[in-house]
Amino acid sequence: MNINESTRSDGASRFFLQKLTTEQTKKRGAEAASRLSGEVTQYVGKKYWTQAGNALRRAMYTLRFDVNNYSDNAAANKDLFKTIEKLDFAIRSKDLDAAAPLVAEASAKANAIFK
Repeated sequence: MNINESTRSDGASRFFLQKLTTEQTKKRGAEAASRLSGEVTQYVGKKYWTQAGNALRRAMYTLRFDVNNYSDNAAANKDLFKTIEKLDFAIRSKDLDAAAPLVAEASAKANAIFK
């Protein structure tokens, strides 16, 4: 695989989620994090549980890759992922009272990582 000079060259990366420059990673990660406060929040609020779960998984696919490449703060990363796992469980349980605050918490934690 040929990596151009503007991308990170440390270690292997997935074919379609290649490591980007730090600024590009920050931008893509922040965009994925914004899906938490956007799509996921809307679906949870409407109790569209299947769509909320799918939107969360789409956001997490990119977010997990970018957080692990952008942030060196393992404790903050782990805390974010634990919150998202709790959110995923609340969505699968169709628990609005648990899911609504967890969406806000996960969004805040993700945004803090990409500031």
